[in-house]
Amino acid sequence: MAPPTPILAVGAQEAMGQIAIEAMKPEFEVIHFTLRAAVDDEIPLLLRGEVPSPPSSAIGTGNWSVPPRAIIFGGAFTEENVKELKAKVYNGEGSPRKIPWVAVDGSKPRLQLQGNEKNYMADIASRFKKGLAELKEEGKLDSDGADEVKYT
Repeated sequence: MAPPTPILAVGAQEAMGQIAIEAMKPEFEVIHFTLRAAVDDEIPLLLRGEVPSPPSSAIGTGNWSVPPRAIIFGGAFTEENVKELKAKVYNGEGSPRKIPWVAVDGSKPRLQLQGNEKNYMADIASRFKKGLAELKEEGKLDSDGADEVKYT
């Protein structure tokens, strides 16, 4: 079996993030989870290979031996949020590495979250896995510079 592909994850709550991290296994390894409130500060650092001190969250493997190949954004992020963040991150000198960003497609129906967290996250994780698998087939997870946002 191939080693898991390292990725970053961003979400609103650690509890949901932990469920997502487990659901992404074994194909993907979430090496760092960033809370939504810290995304503007942490994502540029993470894409430069720097770990924030202190990080907004303690979940994720912390295994930086291989750089992250993509970022996944939880359902708390709208398409507009992702576009705005991407513009901020890649604006100016010293822009960080470019890797694919994968976000939830808000136009697709989702399971109800309230009281159904595990099933909700399993559904979202399956979408992420599908989108990441498509990017991998296209060779976009294997090298830097895949400047793309995929909604799944």
